[in-house]
Amino acid sequence: MKYEDPLGIGFYIPKRILLILAGLIWCFAGYNVLRVGLLSSDEEWHISGIVIAGVVFVLFLLMFIHIVRKNRVRIMAFQADRVGIFNALTGKGYFMMVGMMTLGLWLRYAEIMPMSWLRIFYTGLGAALTAAGLLFLVEYIRSAFGAKSKKNGEEKNGEEKKTTD
Repeated sequence: MKYEDPLGIGFYIPKRILLILAGLIWCFAGYNVLRVGLLSSDEEWHISGIVIAGVVFVLFLLMFIHIVRKNRVRIMAFQADRVGIFNALTGKGYFMMVGMMTLGLWLRYAEIMPMSWLRIFYTGLGAALTAAGLLFLVEYIRSAFGAKSKKNGEEKNGEEKKTTD
């Protein structure tokens, strides 16, 4: 069995499981941001706030879809069967996660923006992060079942060739 760990940290798992791990990381982050957004203000939601949160959701989700697909390709391209657990994200991905958390905390505690605006932004962002985490889980299901059906398709083609030869 081959192992691959570009980050050099150990704890090896099957590479497809990294898709689940990445999905859980994104869902956890998304849930926390969404929770902060929803609980950050006691004011009632206005239709304009809901629309703006929806726009924030769509804009971030479009960006995150690209990141999810790019990471799926990267994870599935590992040559080894098992890879280091911390390869669920790239070094750049971990750096961006820490940077976004720092920026989010700074925005909240610096009181530069009113909490009603942060609530709208965090709600849209948190929902998009959660949706992206779920997309990682969908990518896992596709890779797990897609690979099996592909193998079955190859076997069927092989069987058909044997019978026709």
